[in-house]
Amino acid sequence: MTLLRAIQRRFGGEAGSASVEFVILVPVFLSFFMLSVETGVMLTRQLMLERAVDLVMRDVRLSENQDVSTDALRSRLCARAVILRDCAENLVVEITTIDRSTYALPDRRAVCDDLDGEPAATTGGALSGTVELRAIRVCYALDPLFPALGLGVELARLGDGRVQLTAASVFVPEPPRTQRAGS
Repeated sequence: MTLLRAIQRRFGGEAGSASVEFVILVPVFLSFFMLSVETGVMLTRQLMLERAVDLVMRDVRLSENQDVSTDALRSRLCARAVILRDCAENLVVEITTIDRSTYALPDRRAVCDDLDGEPAATTGGALSGTVELRAIRVCYALDPLFPALGLGVELARLGDGRVQLTAASVFVPEPPRTQRAGS
């Protein structure tokens, strides 16, 4: 019995019990904190990307059908979305004309596939010519802040581990004044 009492005296005390709770709970609270930081950063970047697309496309719609290349659109988007780091290298712009008989939209994932391990490229032509219904899709790739934790695990990833933020808009450019006056 004395051995049992000696063990109880040695290990039965409550000294150090707070440190056990600390060791168990701190990783949980740190995970929630890191998740909230990453969520805030991703949401801010997503909102800035969407705002840039809205502002640039408003300018394009009202530009009376002036020639605008996809490279010019990319530089305008990057100038508006200042929070996106290395924007020119990580931003893909895709412009497609939508057939008005079917209104079929392009595949949802295709634009971001251009970013898999390669420098950003633009697809589609310049915004010039006739007044047509067009869709623009923009994809920005970035590394998550905490890739093995929180949002970094849940977001769609490209082949190189980066996550993608996308924005899209559908628009019809304003016709030239000569076309509007004659109709």
